[in-house]
Amino acid sequence: MVEEFDMYSFLPIEFSVTHVYGNKFEICAKQPYFDFFKTAKESYQYAAYFNAPTQNTLLKIPKSDRAVSAVFEYESGRIVLLPMPYYEADYENNDYWEKYGKIYLSELFKLNDKLSSSINDYVLPEWANNFFILNEDEELEKLNKERDKLTKIQKGIDKRENVYIPTVKSHLHGQTDPASRLN
Repeated sequence: MVEEFDMYSFLPIEFSVTHVYGNKFEICAKQPYFDFFKTAKESYQYAAYFNAPTQNTLLKIPKSDRAVSAVFEYESGRIVLLPMPYYEADYENNDYWEKYGKIYLSELFKLNDKLSSSINDYVLPEWANNFFILNEDEELEKLNKERDKLTKIQKGIDKRENVYIPTVKSHLHGQTDPASRLN
Protein backbone atom coordinates (compact mmCIF):
# COMPACT_ATOMS: atom_id res chain seq x y z
CA MET A 1 0.00 0.00 0.00
CA VAL A 2 1.31 3.45 -0.91
CA GLU A 3 0.38 6.47 1.17
CA GLU A 4 1.21 10.09 0.59
CA PHE A 5 3.39 11.54 3.34
CA ASP A 6 4.31 15.15 3.99
CA MET A 7 7.96 14.94 5.01
CA TYR A 8 7.65 18.20 6.94
CA SER A 9 4.55 17.26 8.95
CA PHE A 10 6.53 16.32 12.07
CA LEU A 11 7.89 19.85 12.49
CA PRO A 12 6.37 22.10 15.18
CA ILE A 13 6.08 25.01 12.72
CA GLU A 14 3.65 25.47 9.86
CA PHE A 15 4.34 26.52 6.30
CA SER A 16 3.06 25.60 2.86
CA VAL A 17 5.07 23.20 0.74
CA THR A 18 5.14 22.62 -3.01
CA HIS A 19 6.84 19.39 -4.05
CA VAL A 20 9.26 19.82 -6.93
CA TYR A 21 12.71 18.42 -7.61
CA GLY A 22 15.87 20.15 -8.70
CA ASN A 23 19.53 20.82 -8.02
CA LYS A 24 20.07 24.40 -9.19
CA PHE A 25 20.40 26.85 -6.29
CA GLU A 26 21.10 30.42 -5.41
CA ILE A 27 22.81 30.83 -2.04
CA CYS A 28 21.25 33.59 0.09
CA ALA A 29 22.82 32.46 3.35
CA LYS A 30 25.40 34.22 5.45
CA GLN A 31 27.84 32.48 7.77
CA PRO A 32 27.87 29.85 9.16
CA TYR A 33 25.41 28.41 6.60
CA PHE A 34 27.23 29.83 3.57
CA ASP A 35 30.24 27.52 4.00
CA PHE A 36 28.00 24.45 4.17
CA PHE A 37 26.17 25.34 0.95
CA LYS A 38 29.32 26.39 -0.91
CA THR A 39 31.40 23.33 -0.02
CA ALA A 40 28.64 20.69 -0.33
CA LYS A 41 26.87 22.21 -3.36
CA GLU A 42 27.27 19.08 -5.52
CA SER A 43 25.96 16.81 -2.75
CA TYR A 44 22.33 17.82 -2.34
CA GLN A 45 19.07 18.49 -4.15
CA TYR A 46 15.71 19.87 -3.21
CA ALA A 47 12.42 18.02 -3.16
CA ALA A 48 10.22 20.98 -2.33
CA TYR A 49 10.06 24.72 -1.98
CA PHE A 50 8.12 26.50 0.73
CA ASN A 51 7.02 29.87 1.92
CA ALA A 52 9.58 31.47 4.21
CA PRO A 53 10.19 35.09 5.10
CA THR A 54 13.01 36.48 2.95
CA GLN A 55 15.23 37.07 5.98
CA ASN A 56 14.96 33.35 6.83
CA THR A 57 15.83 32.03 3.35
CA LEU A 58 19.20 30.32 3.08
CA LEU A 59 18.90 28.83 -0.39
CA LYS A 60 16.41 29.45 -3.17
CA ILE A 61 15.59 28.44 -6.70
CA PRO A 62 17.49 30.85 -9.01
CA LYS A 63 15.62 33.92 -10.29
CA SER A 64 12.72 33.31 -7.89
CA ASP A 65 11.71 33.81 -4.28
CA ARG A 66 11.08 30.08 -3.74
CA ALA A 67 12.99 28.97 -0.65
CA VAL A 68 14.41 25.45 -0.61
CA SER A 69 16.33 25.98 2.62
CA ALA A 70 15.54 28.27 5.53
CA VAL A 71 16.08 28.81 9.23
CA PHE A 72 13.23 29.46 11.69
CA GLU A 73 13.61 30.62 15.27
CA TYR A 74 11.69 28.28 17.55
CA GLU A 75 11.44 28.52 21.34
CA SER A 76 15.04 28.90 22.55
CA GLY A 77 16.63 27.48 19.40
CA ARG A 78 16.14 27.20 15.69
CA ILE A 79 14.85 24.81 13.08
CA VAL A 80 17.04 24.60 9.98
CA LEU A 81 15.55 23.13 6.83
CA LEU A 82 18.32 21.90 4.54
CA PRO A 83 18.12 20.35 1.10
CA MET A 84 18.35 16.59 1.17
CA PRO A 85 21.41 14.63 0.15
CA TYR A 86 20.87 12.66 -3.02
CA TYR A 87 18.80 9.51 -2.75
CA GLU A 88 20.34 6.59 -0.89
CA ALA A 89 20.47 4.57 -4.12
CA ASP A 90 22.94 7.12 -5.47
CA TYR A 91 25.26 6.37 -2.57
CA GLU A 92 25.27 2.62 -3.20
CA ASN A 93 27.97 3.35 -5.75
CA ASN A 94 31.04 3.66 -3.50
CA ASP A 95 32.69 6.22 -5.80
CA TYR A 96 29.64 8.45 -5.51
CA TRP A 97 29.63 8.10 -1.71
CA GLU A 98 33.36 8.90 -1.55
CA LYS A 99 32.97 11.98 -3.71
CA TYR A 100 29.66 13.47 -2.50
CA GLY A 101 28.22 11.67 0.51
CA LYS A 102 31.18 12.18 2.77
CA ILE A 103 31.38 15.86 1.83
CA TYR A 104 27.71 16.40 2.71
CA LEU A 105 28.00 14.69 6.10
CA SER A 106 31.33 16.31 6.92
CA GLU A 107 29.99 19.77 6.14
CA LEU A 108 26.75 19.03 8.00
CA PHE A 109 28.71 18.11 11.14
CA LYS A 110 30.84 21.25 10.79
CA LEU A 111 27.69 23.36 10.46
CA ASN A 112 26.20 21.67 13.51
CA ASP A 113 29.36 22.38 15.51
CA LYS A 114 29.28 26.04 14.50
CA LEU A 115 25.59 26.39 15.34
CA SER A 116 25.70 24.47 18.60
CA SER A 117 28.83 26.21 19.88
CA SER A 118 26.62 29.17 20.73
CA ILE A 119 24.10 27.01 22.56
CA ASN A 120 25.24 25.72 25.95
CA ASP A 121 22.54 23.12 26.46
CA TYR A 122 22.29 21.74 22.92
CA VAL A 123 20.15 18.60 22.83
CA LEU A 124 18.44 17.03 19.85
CA PRO A 125 14.67 17.23 20.07
CA GLU A 126 12.86 13.99 20.90
CA TRP A 127 11.31 13.65 17.43
CA ALA A 128 14.79 13.58 15.84
CA ASN A 129 15.34 10.08 17.26
CA ASN A 130 12.98 8.74 14.58
CA PHE A 131 14.96 10.06 11.61
CA PHE A 132 18.27 8.78 10.29
CA ILE A 133 20.79 9.97 7.71
CA LEU A 134 21.52 7.43 4.98
CA ASN A 135 22.21 4.07 6.70
CA GLU A 136 22.74 5.60 10.15
CA ASP A 137 20.13 3.30 11.74
CA GLU A 138 21.97 0.19 10.50
CA GLU A 139 25.31 1.51 11.74
CA LEU A 140 23.81 2.36 15.14
CA GLU A 141 22.42 -1.17 15.39
CA LYS A 142 25.88 -2.62 14.63
CA LEU A 143 27.44 -0.29 17.20
CA ASN A 144 24.93 -1.36 19.86
CA LYS A 145 25.68 -5.05 19.15
CA GLU A 146 29.40 -4.36 19.56
CA ARG A 147 28.72 -2.52 22.83
CA ASP A 148 26.69 -5.53 24.06
CA LYS A 149 29.62 -7.84 23.24
CA LEU A 150 32.01 -5.51 25.06
CA THR A 151 29.72 -5.44 28.11
CA LYS A 152 29.67 -9.27 28.23
CA ILE A 153 33.46 -9.42 27.93
CA GLN A 154 33.84 -6.84 30.73
CA LYS A 155 31.50 -8.84 32.98
CA GLY A 156 33.62 -11.95 32.33
CA ILE A 157 36.79 -10.05 33.22
CA ASP A 158 35.20 -8.69 36.40
CA LYS A 159 34.04 -12.17 37.41
CA ARG A 160 37.50 -13.68 36.91
CA GLU A 161 39.14 -10.82 38.80
CA ASN A 162 36.85 -11.40 41.76
CA VAL A 163 37.79 -15.09 41.85
CA TYR A 164 41.50 -15.04 41.06
CA ILE A 165 42.83 -11.66 42.17
CA PRO A 166 42.21 -12.19 45.94
CA THR A 167 43.92 -15.60 45.72
CA VAL A 168 46.90 -14.22 43.82
CA LYS A 169 47.24 -11.26 46.25
CA SER A 170 47.23 -13.55 49.29
CA HIS A 171 49.99 -15.71 47.74
CA LEU A 172 52.05 -12.62 46.96
CA HIS A 173 51.85 -11.51 50.59
CA GLY A 174 53.13 -14.85 51.88
CA GLN A 175 49.76 -16.25 52.85
CA THR A 176 48.73 -19.72 51.98
CA ASP A 177 45.58 -20.72 50.16
CA PRO A 178 42.64 -18.76 51.63
CA ALA A 179 40.72 -22.01 52.16
CA SER A 180 43.53 -23.41 54.35
CA ARG A 181 43.08 -20.51 56.80
CA LEU A 182 39.68 -21.89 57.77
CA ASN A 183 41.23 -24.91 59.56
